[in-house]
Amino acid sequence: VSWADQIAVVEVLGDEQLPFDPSEFEGGPGWVARRIQARVSETLWARTGASDLAPTVKLRTADGWWYSNGELTPIKDLGAHRGEVGDRLVVAMMDSPKWAWTLMSGGVPVDSDDRLRADHDQTGIGKQLHGMTLPQLKQTFRSAKPVADVVRFHHLEIEERMIAVDKYRNRPPTQARDG
Repeated sequence: VSWADQIAVVEVLGDEQLPFDPSEFEGGPGWVARRIQARVSETLWARTGASDLAPTVKLRTADGWWYSNGELTPIKDLGAHRGEVGDRLVVAMMDSPKWAWTLMSGGVPVDSDDRLRADHDQTGIGKQLHGMTLPQLKQTFRSAKPVADVVRFHHLEIEERMIAVDKYRNRPPTQARDG
């Protein structure tokens, strides 16, 4: 609830490779971006002032493909879930002017009984949420307090926001704390 603009339950309907030029890799390997198409079934939390979600959205994601020797191999972020067609996920998203709606991570799978089921290799928040129901999760988000250091920079685009938060947190101790 500090960095995200929306947290929702989505069903993955499809995916697409974002355009890339193999010549950019100069014969070597490289990461190829991906976007998933998802149907939004429920919004669990939204930042005040955040853009509305359409019923179906395209979400840029960090998982994609690794291009090497003329072939694409599916990859995912370490400790994150790679959303595939048919997956039902809880996802945290940011709305970026540069990238449009973007996943903050791969999301956490939701079982048919509305319980979250983190992958065995998921880290951090995925493991913390494992076993929670969607109503429990919704209540958790409603009562969560955003981190003030992040909220103060919500007016900035996400990349600038990350830089500003880092600079704010790492400023010399002699500067005023309420800067």
